[in-house]
Amino acid sequence: MSVAKTVVLNIEDFPITHILLSQNNAIITRAEYIDIASGSSVFSIANLTPALNEASMHVEILEDENNVILQNPILRLKETVREVSSKEKEFQNELDKIKSNINQINKKIEKISKKHTNTKKVVEKTAGLFPIQYSNNNIKLENLKSIIKFTQESFNNLYESSIKKSGELDNLQDKKSNLEKEIAEIQSNKEIKSYFLNFTLVSPVDCKVKLQFRYRVPSKWQSSYDLRIKGEEVEVLMWGIIENLSKEDWNEVNLELDYTTYGEFSMARPKKINLKRGVQGILDEEFQKFGAGKIVEKKQTTQRLKPLFEKITVPEDGETHAYLMQKFSTNIELFYYFNASETDYVVIGGEFKNGPFDLLPGQCNYFRDGKIIGRGKFQHLFEANQIVRQPLAVEPSIIAGKHLIDQKMPKQKKFILKYRIHLINKGKPKKIEILDIIPVSNQPRSKIQLLEASRQPEQPESGVLRWNITLENEWEAIYSVEFLGFETVSSLNE
Repeated sequence: MSVAKTVVLNIEDFPITHILLSQNNAIITRAEYIDIASGSSVFSIANLTPALNEASMHVEILEDENNVILQNPILRLKETVREVSSKEKEFQNELDKIKSNINQINKKIEKISKKHTNTKKVVEKTAGLFPIQYSNNNIKLENLKSIIKFTQESFNNLYESSIKKSGELDNLQDKKSNLEKEIAEIQSNKEIKSYFLNFTLVSPVDCKVKLQFRYRVPSKWQSSYDLRIKGEEVEVLMWGIIENLSKEDWNEVNLELDYTTYGEFSMARPKKINLKRGVQGILDEEFQKFGAGKIVEKKQTTQRLKPLFEKITVPEDGETHAYLMQKFSTNIELFYYFNASETDYVVIGGEFKNGPFDLLPGQCNYFRDGKIIGRGKFQHLFEANQIVRQPLAVEPSIIAGKHLIDQKMPKQKKFILKYRIHLINKGKPKKIEILDIIPVSNQPRSKIQLLEASRQPEQPESGVLRWNITLENEWEAIYSVEFLGFETVSSLNE
């Protein structure tokens, strides 16, 4: 009985035809035609990446017209003992010598340091003999000067020797570092392990068949954006930031980025403050227009993105690489916004209609007339054609702030706090929306109310004060808030 000869092929003989990259892994697809003889043929595909997920390995026959049968695919791990090259031995011997020299120099420096310290003490003691030179006839001034000169020269020689040895040590440390890098590079070029796949093909005739391999490897991607504003238009560029962790180079491959979108609806998430008596006040967060809270429904949809060019290359070099995935231009309306309860600056924001693709959560860079004005992020998903309202940067020409200017306690369990909101504009007139909040009590025996305001808010809501103004030079609003039924309001000022 004859034994079928094994045909060994390399996985790189099968080019990558497609990569589907999700946020945590990549599915690699490779395919190519091979020649097979009639009868039973055993194949071994070598050098599969050690990073692959074993359970994900799949092989199949494509475009078969001859009823070829694939049998017994088995994935095995091949561990090889790395051979030490002569160059590596040479480097290692030199490194051992340098380490030995470093140890010797360190010991010499330690001895010199001790002598240095002892000599310094001798100099100090000898110098201390000067005051007694006239009371002790046995000690002459000239002898003392000679002793001091000798000890000082010894001191200087030891110091110079120490500096010299330190320089030698630095040079050896540099050589040691370079040799360690050389050895690490040699060792990295030797695979410690790799996978190989064995299987049998049974064919009634000599023919060609197309084999396809699919497997999963660790890799990841995330989205990043540039918003480039010019006049009344914005160009939105979406980048895929890709990190190839597959231990394979992806050269000129078709790539798709996979992401999952969820059905979402907004839900207000009140912030609570604790007052002295344990009474809870609720701050209405409706005024917070950016990054509203989201509740995720169970339904989900998987979508895919392709780059704006057909083929890309992502080397396996431990670095991240950016690829332009989508872009579009649209009109943008800029607005100015001051949240007096949260910040001490005016925000410049932009509102525009999203383009034909989803904007995923990710970092954003904001440019205006070619200059970067700020950095931020999309906190959640914006669906295609949805209105996007996004803070862009701090407006530098406006100074803004809110201050507590008075605090009164006319009687027990009653407080009155007076606040001042103040804005100064050093640039052109701007339309600004100003928002502030006051606590809202949820206890029947406690009451919080707006007493008076120098500038009446527009349609005061529960706990929300809102002004829409055109700021030319300077603007201020002073208002008072009364708290009834509380022991203290110290916690409100924190």
